Amino acid sequence: MVERFHFSIKQKLQILSELDETNDPRCYIEKNITKKQIQDWRDKALVMGRMSEDDQASIYTLHSGPKRKYDGLYTYLYQVVKKMRAEKQAVTYNMLIEIACQELPEVYSRTYNGKRSLIDRFMKFHNLSLKTITSYEASTQDQLSQEEAQGIQQFRQKFSQIVTQHHIYKHNIYNMDQSAIYYEVPPKKTIDIKGSKQSTLQTKGLTKKRVTVISLISCNGEAGKQFVIFKGSNEGRVEQSLQSYCDMSNSFSCQENAWTDGEQLEKWLIQVWWPIAQRTHHPKLLVLDSYGPHLERVTDFQKYNTHILFVPKGFTWCLQPLDTIFHKTYKQFTQDYFVRNQRTTLKTEEEKRNFMVRCVKECLARVEKETIEKSWINAGLEYPLNIEDQISIENHDSMLVEQEITNNSLIPISDIMDDHLDSRMLEELPDEREQDVNRMIIEEENFF
Repeated sequence: MVERFHFSIKQKLQILSELDETNDPRCYIEKNITKKQIQDWRDKALVMGRMSEDDQASIYTLHSGPKRKYDGLYTYLYQVVKKMRAEKQAVTYNMLIEIACQELPEVYSRTYNGKRSLIDRFMKFHNLSLKTITSYEASTQDQLSQEEAQGIQQFRQKFSQIVTQHHIYKHNIYNMDQSAIYYEVPPKKTIDIKGSKQSTLQTKGLTKKRVTVISLISCNGEAGKQFVIFKGSNEGRVEQSLQSYCDMSNSFSCQENAWTDGEQLEKWLIQVWWPIAQRTHHPKLLVLDSYGPHLERVTDFQKYNTHILFVPKGFTWCLQPLDTIFHKTYKQFTQDYFVRNQRTTLKTEEEKRNFMVRCVKECLARVEKETIEKSWINAGLEYPLNIEDQISIENHDSMLVEQEITNNSLIPISDIMDDHLDSRMLEELPDEREQDVNRMIIEEENFF
């Protein structure tokens, strides 16, 4: 159905003039104007022809054209759209309807279709259209408010302050976070025959099936044991079957939705974090996001001389090392794994789980040390101490160890054979000192 327009006197005279010149009825049929309306306009034009110019001018003034009922509302909505798009924010129908209802309460009484029609007319009048978003841009610090930029800077300063104040070694600084990893991660593009209209991709129907991977990385570029949560009963049959795949780098568990809840976080502490934290009595720093279960277990995280630093909500994208490069690289590896194994047939649930076990193991093994180091750098959490500071701390620790040896005190072997008294340090000690250390190792083994 052709939309009917309202015309001003000037527009009517222009249409009549065009019809007189061309004698083509399409000039008014296309505008959904009937012959009767054309005749009425001609009659009125004859009357106007007998009027003076002043009278005609007064008619033009009195008939200035169609008047929009919601002119003020349309103007306000257009200002909102312009401002939001200038800030690269999304604008939707429902959002504009909500704003219209707030600005003009009478709009609220309309049906949804009536409200939608109002927004359609507004968009048509201001030459707006609904478009597909073609790209996404992550916010940068330049686009942040002054308060947000200040908060980011304060977090990074606090990181440096904790490390410097407590003399924390680079390899004792960690970041932990969880991420969803899907069984199938199809690529968005594929090479196909030129000119083909469609490029269809056959999947196994597992694009929404996922596991949760809890990753741990250190500031010196090392990846800790990953904790993978499958869907299943906690400590049930599926979890027991997954234990055969556990090794030095991977641990597996189950939760009914494959989520990280309090029980799974406690398992991670027991199986992954506490064994690492117990290896050394020296201070450690663990960077975490402000996820609810993390905040509820601060005391558990702080065991074994561990300092906790929580990333503020909304800033993990720029302050959490795992979210800067590591997770993106890891998920790219999962997509590579899917592409290579597209022809693999998976019939049973056990085969699907085995498929995913191989995937997460391969992805972790492919992550390079350089990638982890860049993740910390991109988060602005570079190690604040220089080499001289580290040597000074190591020398101080070595003196303490030598003093303990001189006093013939029995020190737990986990403390003696710490990061700072490795095989290289033993080679530098005098032969008598080395013999004392070996003797103390034997004594402690016999003692326990």
